[in-house]
Amino acid sequence: MPNFQEHSNTGIFTGLLYGFARSLYHQKTGEKIDWQKVWASALIGACGGFVGSMIPDVLEPAIHPNHRGLAHSVAAGGGVGFQTVQWWLNHGQSTDAKFLFLEACAVGYLSHLLLDGRTPKGLPIG
Repeated sequence: MPNFQEHSNTGIFTGLLYGFARSLYHQKTGEKIDWQKVWASALIGACGGFVGSMIPDVLEPAIHPNHRGLAHSVAAGGGVGFQTVQWWLNHGQSTDAKFLFLEACAVGYLSHLLLDGRTPKGLPIG
C-alpha cells in the first residue's frame, strides 16, 4: 500500500492528540489532572486514529494511480466530519472509550483524506 507509513503515522499522531485534548477537556475545573486517564485516552485515540487512517485504502486499495473513488472523496470526508460532530453533540460529555475510539477513527480518516488531497491528483468531489 503506497504511503502506508505516512498515513499510519499521521493517523496515530492525530488520534493521539485528539484523545489527549479530549481527555483534558473533560477534566473538571479546579481538580487535579488525572494523568493516567489522560494518557489512557491518548492511547485509545492513537489506536482509533490508526484504524481510521487505514479505512480509505482498505475500501479502495491503491492498486493503480486512479484508485480514488467515493471513500477518498470530499463527500466522504464531509460525511465523516458531519457524523463526528453529531457524536460530539450527543455524547460530547461522555468519557466512554467507545465514543473516543470512534471519534479518533474519524479524525484518522480525515487525516488520510487531507494527506491525499495535498497530492497532485487531489480528491474527487463525490
